[in-house]
Amino acid sequence: MTRLEDLAAWRHSIALAAKVYAGTRHLPSDEPLGLVQELRRAALAVPSNIAEGAMRGRRREFVHCLEAARGALSQLQTRLVIAVGQDLITDPAAEVTEVAGELDALLRRVRASGLAAHARACAPQARHRQPAAD
Repeated sequence: MTRLEDLAAWRHSIALAAKVYAGTRHLPSDEPLGLVQELRRAALAVPSNIAEGAMRGRRREFVHCLEAARGALSQLQTRLVIAVGQDLITDPAAEVTEVAGELDALLRRVRASGLAAHARACAPQARHRQPAAD
């Protein structure tokens, strides 16, 4: 099982969610398009999906949850573009880019670890020779 605190993608997505919450705190919660709730929902989904995958322990499930986190980050990014374009919040583009890079790197590592384990399992085993009888 992976410790969440060891995952930079999780730590930084938590910080990004906190920044989104702080940036939307002054906005009216009953805003007609529901952008505040949508921003917060997407921001919370990123670290939540990472955490869920890390706690499941199976590589395939972890990959699935990391892909869901990447999707939530894309949703967040889209909503941020709209909110920034409407001068509702300041642009956290650097933080989004950082989390995206960390998520992509983590996905590559998790996928590669599965491929390496599969390759080891499928590799032909060296036959052990029996010692010759004297």
